[in-house]
Amino acid sequence: MLEIFLLIFLSKKIGKMAGDKGHSVGTYKALTFVCWFLGELAGAILGLAIFGSDNYAFYIVGLAGAASGYGLIYFIANGLPDKTNQDSPVQESSIENI
Repeated sequence: MLEIFLLIFLSKKIGKMAGDKGHSVGTYKALTFVCWFLGELAGAILGLAIFGSDNYAFYIVGLAGAASGYGLIYFIANGLPDKTNQDSPVQESSIENI
């Protein structure tokens, strides 16, 4: 249950990052959920392959995979270009001023 609350909090953070740069908030919130769950699934499968199902170590590896998925979407959202400043016209210097 705590993991769900963390995921909701982190998806809002990613959505705000994308929204501040002029990108779709909903798209990046959805991508956060997708990357989180795919990372967790891949980590759990890797953990099962390494540790087997006798203990719960595969769950820890799954959480590490979820964190990796979040890290991926964080770096993507952090590196987005700023669309809000692209609408302003660029002033060119005239040759007369030189």
